[in-house]
Amino acid sequence: MKNLSYGYISSLCIELHLIVKAGISLEDGLEMLADGDTTKDTKSVLNSVTEYMSEGDEIYEALRKTERFPDYMCQMIEIGTKTGYQEEVFKALSEYYESQDQINRSIRNAIAYPSILVVMLLLVVSILITQVLPIFGEVYSQLGRDMPTFAVAIMNFGQWLAAYWYIAIAILAVIVGFALVLVKMPNLRRTLFSSGKNQDSLSAKIAGARFAFALSMTMQSGLDTSESLVMAERLSDNPHMSKRIQKCRELIESGISFAAAVEQSDAFPPIYSRMLGVGVRTGTTDSVMSEIARRSEDAANADLDRIIGRIEPTLVVIMSIIIGAILLAVMLPLTGIMSAI
Repeated sequence: MKNLSYGYISSLCIELHLIVKAGISLEDGLEMLADGDTTKDTKSVLNSVTEYMSEGDEIYEALRKTERFPDYMCQMIEIGTKTGYQEEVFKALSEYYESQDQINRSIRNAIAYPSILVVMLLLVVSILITQVLPIFGEVYSQLGRDMPTFAVAIMNFGQWLAAYWYIAIAILAVIVGFALVLVKMPNLRRTLFSSGKNQDSLSAKIAGARFAFALSMTMQSGLDTSESLVMAERLSDNPHMSKRIQKCRELIESGISFAAAVEQSDAFPPIYSRMLGVGVRTGTTDSVMSEIARRSEDAANADLDRIIGRIEPTLVVIMSIIIGAILLAVMLPLTGIMSAI
């Protein structure tokens, strides 16, 4: 079954954090949340969790049985429950899935918006060459002149397009379908956006942000450095980042300090490695890791915003050039003919 959205999971985790903090039992709290839920699907999930817990299951077992929550979330709650850090785990999970939801929204925007512009560009050009150019062709015919060769070629293509319109529709459907698939399938999006090796690439920054948030969350949940790296590695969907994390673990096992291992493995950019070193020496590693996670997310989102900002004017310029070239090829000779008359 499909997992619930990151946005919903984040909201649920912060609610569970508040319930535990208030001293209310999780079973009573979940029952209260289910009663106040107005969405049929999520209400059913919460009722199922409550039912499993009433039969004696722990919260992480009940969540796992619904098959609607990520395995990592269930693992972290299990660790928090057994180590006495349940309240901290819920809060950390809320922050983590909120960050993942924000990154996913940015990626969806980076895919959907350019796709819409491309479809609009194709529609405008199609209308121009199939509906507008034939009108100019009739004008030239009435004046007893031939249209410029470039305009004739475009008009002939427009006539072919009008005759075989279903091909154009199929191309548009493929573009729209591909964009929808990317928007609806986070695993495919992660494959496309998480393959960069260079730390300055967008995919590497996204992978770094995910790793930083995962490491921050596990540290806040009471795990030691080695366990945190193991859990964070399970969340990594970037093969290059996974190799860096593995190298970092190996360096720590060989006796190197955590900060030095992070720096030597290139898990973070140098400036973040220095920040982490200061955090280790001052005993504020978890706080520094949270700050690194926030900055990494901001850097990834800024790169996505820059990409979207470049795509829009580029497509507008391309559309203007195409439309302008077509109209000028027709209008300039026509203006000359009208002047001669």
